[in-house]
Amino acid sequence: MNAQEYEKGMINLFMLAEKNNPKYSLSRKAYRTMDWDEIEQIRSQWSWIGNLPREPWGYHMCSTPLNDAIMASMPMVTAFRKKYGIDKMNTVFLTDGSSDGGFDKIISNVTEEEAEKRYYKRMVNGMYASQPHWENNIVLRDTVTKKEYQDVGRKQLTESLLDALRQRTGTKVLGFYISSGKKIDGYTLDHYFPRYAWEKGDKAYDRKKVMAEYRKNKCLIVKDNVGYDEFYLLAGGEMQISDGQMATPSENAKKSELKRLFASTLKSNRDSRIVLNKFIEQVA
Repeated sequence: MNAQEYEKGMINLFMLAEKNNPKYSLSRKAYRTMDWDEIEQIRSQWSWIGNLPREPWGYHMCSTPLNDAIMASMPMVTAFRKKYGIDKMNTVFLTDGSSDGGFDKIISNVTEEEAEKRYYKRMVNGMYASQPHWENNIVLRDTVTKKEYQDVGRKQLTESLLDALRQRTGTKVLGFYISSGKKIDGYTLDHYFPRYAWEKGDKAYDRKKVMAEYRKNKCLIVKDNVGYDEFYLLAGGEMQISDGQMATPSENAKKSELKRLFASTLKSNRDSRIVLNKFIEQVA
C-alpha cells in the first residue's frame, strides 16, 4: 500500500470496529429503567452507526465457527503429521463458544419463487440452504474412513466431527472453552454438566459437587457429554495474560522432564498449574 491507501484502510478498520462496538447497544437493564423518550434520544445520537458501510461479503461477524474449524483441520493435521513425522499427535481447539454452524442442507434445482416461499437462504454459488426437518434422521458419513454417524443433531454434530477427526488422523483431541464472564454461565453448565440425562447416553451430574470443584480449582474438566478426549472450562472475566518462557527441554526429553519444565514456569499461579498439569498428562 502507498500512504494514501494505508490511511484509507486504517479508517475503514476503525469504522468497522465502531459498527460492531457493543457500547452502541442498549442493555436490557436500560430498557427496564429508562423511559421511551430517553431511549429514543440515545438512539438518535447513535444513528450515524447505522449509516456506516457494511463489511465485505463473508467477513461479517457471526456465530462461533467451531464445526468449520474442525472440518478444515482434518487435512491440515494429516499434512502436519506427515511433514514432521509425528508419532503422537495432539490437536487443541481454543474457543469462546459452542458451534451451531454447518447444519444446513444444500438444495439445488429450485426456482426463486419456491425458495422465497419456503424461506431458503441463497448461497454465493446460486444454490440454496435450509434447515432439515426435526424428524429427519441426519447421517454424517466420512468419505475417507467410511464411518457413519447416525441421527446427528445440532448437539451431536460437533461431537461427531471431533470423533471423525480422531478416526481419520489418529490424533488426540483436546479443547479449551473460555467463558466471557467472571464465572461459567448456566447455559454452558447445562450443556456439559446437565442435571438430568435428557438424551440416551448422557450422564447426569450433581451440580452442587460440580460447583464445589469449580470454586476449588477455578476450572472444570469435562470428560463426558463431549467429543473431546478432555475439555477444560475456564472463566475468562478475570483472566490475566502474561508472557513467559519455558526452559528448552533436552533432546528426547521424557514426560517427567517436560512436566517439571512446564510446572516451573507457573509457580506463582496455582490455578494455571491445575489446568496445565491435567493438560500435560494428556499430551506427554
